[in-house]
Amino acid sequence: MENYYSSVAPIIEEAGVELRKGFGQADAVAFKSTHHGSAVTEFDRNIERLIAQRLGKIYPDIRFFGEEFGGDDKAERFWLVDPIDGTSNFIRGLPFSTTMIALIQEGCPVFSIIYNFMTKEMYSAAKGAGATLNGNAIHVSNRPLDHSYVFVETNKHKKENLEKYLHINQKFSIYATKNSGFEYCMVASGKIEGRITFGDPPGKDWDYAPGALLVAEAGGIVKNLGSNTYDYRNHEFIAANEEVYGELSSL
Repeated sequence: MENYYSSVAPIIEEAGVELRKGFGQADAVAFKSTHHGSAVTEFDRNIERLIAQRLGKIYPDIRFFGEEFGGDDKAERFWLVDPIDGTSNFIRGLPFSTTMIALIQEGCPVFSIIYNFMTKEMYSAAKGAGATLNGNAIHVSNRPLDHSYVFVETNKHKKENLEKYLHINQKFSIYATKNSGFEYCMVASGKIEGRITFGDPPGKDWDYAPGALLVAEAGGIVKNLGSNTYDYRNHEFIAANEEVYGELSSL
């Protein structure tokens, strides 16, 4: 497969320069819903435009779909882009915001980049080629279950989801940053052991596809709940090291 990193990474770095100007300074200009995490800033919109324009010049045959303006997500190949994952954190100046891109080909993520623009940490993965952080290989952890931490994303307003969340919390320490991209980077780099989404999680395709590929290429197991495969359009899934995957999938 073509090496996309050398051409996509500079675009994301350019976006990062602009995003650092607004970190902790930007205001919400709109809200997509009543959900507290639905804020939109002008930086979200401008960065998506920038990325779409730059990618379009280099890869005119690959379509584009972004969180803010949509596009063509039915094409055989398209870029799936989240200009700021964790906009609420971005507004507040909390260091849990990322820019994410996945290349979807024939219904599967085959390349992804997640950029922590405040720390300048560039995580990337290509199908069958492994995962890296700033060019260095990364791998999920091998910690035992009794020393494992996990991220959990679910709609806790539903009783059955809350009960499952509390059950998970009996077995693991649960962390939360309100930023799926950052959290998948932590799993892929072995700092946290796994992440599970279930029960109508609030995220969308662009929130999960880049990180799912990153964890899988870092040696993790990524599968939809109740399935032996992974479809990025199904938002109920586990991305974890082998031991934690086995425990979470049995709950």
